[in-house]
Amino acid sequence: MGNFSLLILEQKGYKVEALEEPESLIIIKGTAKAVKAKHVQDVIQADSISDREHSNLKKSSKVTESDHNAIEKFECREQLALGEEVSEKDILLWNGGTLEPVLKRFEQARHATSRNSGTPVAVIR
Repeated sequence: MGNFSLLILEQKGYKVEALEEPESLIIIKGTAKAVKAKHVQDVIQADSISDREHSNLKKSSKVTESDHNAIEKFECREQLALGEEVSEKDILLWNGGTLEPVLKRFEQARHATSRNSGTPVAVIR
């Protein structure tokens, strides 16, 4: 409908042209990508911590940036069932823990399907 409206405005004599993205927005987008890439590398290079260290850091009121990166690396490894090594693709897939609820719903759907002799069942959350 939007394109149709533009066509009508153009036919009525109005000047219709595409807006260009402001250069400041392009710079901000580039900076955001660079910051995200650095953060991913920081998480990959963070210390590997144990379950106990993770638990203690999560309870701590003072967590440094390197501690936070170690927590993210631990949670990524745990939720994706990885070994010690974490890659850039792993971190991007894990996406700050947003993948965990998706995996849980998938597991619920898979379990519901197996209980019903292979008949797919919708899982509503």
